[in-house]
Amino acid sequence: MLYYIFRYLNNTFDLPGAGMWSYVSTRAITALILALIISMSFGEWFIRYMRRKNRTEAQRNREIDRGDVLIAVFPGHGRGGVD
Repeated sequence: MLYYIFRYLNNTFDLPGAGMWSYVSTRAITALILALIISMSFGEWFIRYMRRKNRTEAQRNREIDRGDVLIAVFPGHGRGGVD
């Protein structure tokens, strides 16, 4: 959305620096910086909010979902081909 705003400003008012928004790298760096600012500002609050609402990640039950079943069914799979 900023791309279209700055494109309009560049075409209409010939605003200096507005043409930089046509470069993907400028938009990517701006998005990265904005994401870092948002996560540093609201990250801790969001984690505390999710813990208060008891929205945590469920732990895996080893009796029901065993990770080593694939190795038992397919010998040599995932062990570098050593049987």
